[in-house]
Amino acid sequence: MIIPRLIYGGSFNPVHKGHLATIEYILKEQICYEIFIIPTYQSPLKEKNQYAPAEIRFEILQIALRSYFNDDLYNKIKLLDIEIKEKTINYTANTLRKLQDNIKTGLLLGADSLETLHLWKEIEWILTYYPIFIIQRASQSLKKTKKQIQQLKSFFPMGEFIILEFTPPNCSSSDIRKKIQESINYESLKDCLLPEVYSLIKKYKLYL
Repeated sequence: MIIPRLIYGGSFNPVHKGHLATIEYILKEQICYEIFIIPTYQSPLKEKNQYAPAEIRFEILQIALRSYFNDDLYNKIKLLDIEIKEKTINYTANTLRKLQDNIKTGLLLGADSLETLHLWKEIEWILTYYPIFIIQRASQSLKKTKKQIQQLKSFFPMGEFIILEFTPPNCSSSDIRKKIQESINYESLKDCLLPEVYSLIKKYKLYL
């Protein structure tokens, strides 16, 4: 399925190669023509103290995208700070309404997000108008993902769920934060972090 636009939200705390490889796959496979990356100020389902400052996360994400992608792909990416500017807990439904136009749009989610999707504000409205494109996680089986979708469909039959045939590098922002807190050096993090991202984390003394 090809869709004109996908929205990829998250805390990107910090952005890692799993995020970047996912965006690369989406664009190279032409699953969409453009992708909106929208870092959140604070998720309704996470504690505030888990986050690096929003403006710094945005800066790091901006540099990571520019470093990772060639011009052809980079020009199809739009990094938006509309949630960060709110400086408060934001709901996906609110953001979608702000971005509403005549372009067919879908949401890009990691499979781990399916577990709490039913808790999202106005989830019925979201699933009525926005197909969900799902990226597998190395830590989650395809069988579990399909079961979660089946359960969601039983409550939200209007929902459209598309599992993408791609599993990104097995990177986790929470694992990265933990390793940085333990003073693990870049050599142990290079499979998941760009050197530019690691340098900025060190510069701003994040996750210590």
